[in-house]
Amino acid sequence: MAAGRFRADLYYRLAIAEITLPALRERSDIRPLAAHLLEQVAPGTRLEPAAASRLARHDFPGNVRELRNVLARAALTGEKVIGEETIAALLPAETAAPAAAGQSVLRDVQARRIEAALRAAGGNISRAARALGVSRNTIYRAIGRTPPTAAG
Repeated sequence: MAAGRFRADLYYRLAIAEITLPALRERSDIRPLAAHLLEQVAPGTRLEPAAASRLARHDFPGNVRELRNVLARAALTGEKVIGEETIAALLPAETAAPAAAGQSVLRDVQARRIEAALRAAGGNISRAARALGVSRNTIYRAIGRTPPTAAG
């Protein structure tokens, strides 16, 4: 407000009540939250108990968005029950070597699944994304292309 970038009258209109949300790492409901987010990104897919435990131990500096992205990437494997190995490969591990190997294997699985979806969709990225249950931007990132912008 002092710098003139936010209107004082709007601030006071919005500042009726303060809502404080704890960081994800401080919450005790990561498991049900992960199950809910996984149902959104990959309906019918679930987490093994060990995978849910691995998620509950992670610090999540990116909060809920990081959790959702990890689950979306795990769903690209096509597994109906996501195991701890898949989750561990997507999260920073305690040691660097297993993480690098796990990331490589997971990237290969994801790449094969995306390639198959693109073949089945005749190269149509929108149809492939719908078939995989992910956004078009996820496909664009996976194939190393920049998504088209709405403006041009």
